[in-house]
Amino acid sequence: MSVEDVFELMRRADELPYGEARTVLVEDALRRADAAGDEVLAFRVRIALTNAYHYGAEPAKAFATFSRTLADHDRDPGRFDETHSLLWQMKAVVNSLTKFPEIPLDRTHAVLDDMERRYRAGGHSLQAVYHYRCAVARHVGDESALDWFAKWRAAERDGLSDCAGCDPTGMMYQLIDAGRFEEALEIAAPVLDAELTCSEQPQGVQTALMQVYLRTGRPAEAADMHRRAYRVNRTQLADLADIGEHLEFCGLTGNEARGLEILERHLGWLDRAPNPHAAMGFAAAAALVLAARRRRATGRRRCGDRRRASRAAATSRWTRCAPSWRRSRRSWRPGSTRATARPGRATRCGRSSTRSRSASSCRWPRTTAVRRRRPRPCRCRSRRTRTGRSTPSTISTSCSTSPTGGAASATCSGRSPRGGGSTS
Repeated sequence: MSVEDVFELMRRADELPYGEARTVLVEDALRRADAAGDEVLAFRVRIALTNAYHYGAEPAKAFATFSRTLADHDRDPGRFDETHSLLWQMKAVVNSLTKFPEIPLDRTHAVLDDMERRYRAGGHSLQAVYHYRCAVARHVGDESALDWFAKWRAAERDGLSDCAGCDPTGMMYQLIDAGRFEEALEIAAPVLDAELTCSEQPQGVQTALMQVYLRTGRPAEAADMHRRAYRVNRTQLADLADIGEHLEFCGLTGNEARGLEILERHLGWLDRAPNPHAAMGFAAAAALVLAARRRRATGRRRCGDRRRASRAAATSRWTRCAPSWRRSRRSWRPGSTRATARPGRATRCGRSSTRSRSASSCRWPRTTAVRRRRPRPCRCRSRRTRTGRSTPSTISTSCSTSPTGGAASATCSGRSPRGGGSTS
């Protein structure tokens, strides 16, 4: 393995965006540099690998590579002279320490103290130190964040300060937490018009502005910031925390459909989240979207249930008088006397039906008719003769039928239809 192979791998890696593919090439270059025995080359490749880990959504691995390069620099500063790169990477390391709950807070403050010591020794401005002291204090809810923020804004910028887009973005989040939205807009205005070369901008300031516009009653501008920033964030696993803010925006503005679309697209990223803090923020925002979606669906279902219940109540008023023993398939007609209850049976309205009565006599009309038991015909009813003619008109028939529809009792006078004597 020659040194030329290491340089070739690094050249190929520089042509790729930060991500898994670039990280794999740099890791291969580091293995080859270690195998070649070139410590200085391995030191420089390890610094590049720290950047690849940090911007490639693997900040946990960056702790080990940064500790190794910092130890090599302290051991022999003349040989491993990358002071500016190490001090720049120290800011990212301090910022990442707050994203892992397993790292004690005392350890984070110790790194901040070491960072301030190195900045003072190099004659650099403490503006970046104040920045990250404010970030750590805001992260844990310490009231000293306001004091560090004042020092941060008052300090002079230098070559180790964050870029012209990232530095105002950090100030905006502090102002948003304090409820000073107009000041946040003033800070963000020049950033939107500037030409930024940072890989985290302008989507970073646009994501922050999304909250500012929403809380100041300008939803149209907030939606525009959401669309513009999400186009870039959706391709970067390292921006999972920002994607969580987009989910929160959808949940708060009633755009559950858009939120579900974003959630479905990035749900698999939780298995390889950059850090626990980003995973927690994304999961909390997803829960907000799902809860809003469930409330809306439940509201629609309740409205549908109320409509169905009202229809069922209206229908029950018309069917309450139907007898419990049987319902006929024939339709009921208002005023009809054919739809009567069966004798001796109780109807649903509670009235006894021991005698025939019209359906209109009940308080609640029926929508279905009950089969009526028809009275038996009179035995002496006129019959047709074999020739098809009726019996003589001298036959007089007088029949009386039981009102209950029982067996008929008849008293007939006259000759038998077949010419017999009178019968009774």
